[in-house]
Amino acid sequence: MGMKTYPFEEGKVTAAQLATYATKILGLDGDINYRQGWRHIASLIRAVEPELKEITIHEEDSPTITARVEPAGKNKGARRMATVNIGNQDRSGGDEPVFVAVNGTAMYVPRGDNVDIPYEYKHVLDNAIKGVPQVDKDGVLTGFKPTPEYPVSTVRVDEPADPIDGDPDQKHLLLKKVA
Repeated sequence: MGMKTYPFEEGKVTAAQLATYATKILGLDGDINYRQGWRHIASLIRAVEPELKEITIHEEDSPTITARVEPAGKNKGARRMATVNIGNQDRSGGDEPVFVAVNGTAMYVPRGDNVDIPYEYKHVLDNAIKGVPQVDKDGVLTGFKPTPEYPVSTVRVDEPADPIDGDPDQKHLLLKKVA
């Protein structure tokens, strides 16, 4: 495999790619990993190369997984799509694209922009819930409050296809009258 070049800009290269560049190309010592966040790793790299404009790493070291999906448009039987916007968060990795997988097919959803994604990926984002610990006044754990993992705003959602008109193979989904 060959080398791949990325612009040294936030949103154009991931924290994982920066960590790979810092350790494998620059040879920086220490415990550098993507969980430290894009800005922290970029500051370590800038300390060594302050005028850096792009990074080059081996393709096999580039942990980018993407799925290219065309918008549904007005075609009957086309894939149901949604437009979402995932906001940045004040935490490590809170400005990184969000990894989402459905049935073994994965993609990164960029933050801060309206992005068209298949509806099933939006469904996964909507159901990404974490439990935030709740304690009483004595500091005793009383339970967990369900909280969204990501600040997802839904901009637009395609209407579901009519099973009769959209896809004739889905006629079996219609309910049958039971005697």
